[in-house]
Amino acid sequence: MKSRTKLVESIESIVSETFQGTREIKVFGSSATGLLLPGSDIDIVCLLTDSESLRLSENPTKHDTDIKKLSPMKEVREIVHCEVSA
Repeated sequence: MKSRTKLVESIESIVSETFQGTREIKVFGSSATGLLLPGSDIDIVCLLTDSESLRLSENPTKHDTDIKKLSPMKEVREIVHCEVSA
C-alpha cells in the first residue's frame, strides 16, 4: 500500500508541474475505497482550469508528449473533455 501511495504522490507532482492549471487531483475507484487487489489499477482524475483545458485542446500533440511523462504507468487513458451535471 505504501508503494501505491508513493506512486500517487509522484503522479500528482508530475501532473502539477506539467499542467500549470491543475486545480485538483483525486484518486477514485477501488484505490480510494480500499477495495483494491494487488493487481488493481489506480484511477486518477485531474481537474484543470478552463484556460489549461483550452491550451491542451489547441495543441493535442503537445498534450500527448506531456502525458507520456507520467511514467512508470503502463497505460494512460485520457478524457480531454467531460461535463458533469448535478
